[in-house]
Amino acid sequence: METGTAPSSSSLLAGPSPRWRLAERRNRKAGAWNIFSDVNLWQLQRLFREAGDEDAEQRAQLIWGQSDEAELAKALIGLRARSRRRGLKTNGR
Repeated sequence: METGTAPSSSSLLAGPSPRWRLAERRNRKAGAWNIFSDVNLWQLQRLFREAGDEDAEQRAQLIWGQSDEAELAKALIGLRARSRRRGLKTNGR
């Protein structure tokens, strides 16, 4: 028989305090609304071509020209779908 006591469940669930998490969030770099702001047109075209996009030049132009948010989202969703079909490694879900 064991003589020790099992740790209470509340001690297992304890984590960083809410203040610590808030301080960590404040120290993070702010995200950019357009992650492609420092990328040139040729780099974007290459990215889309390697993902198997038949309209790589047009899709890259949409993004590089900073089109409206709906077109940008549509272009990126298309890239993600094609890269998954081709088995390319992507970050994200």
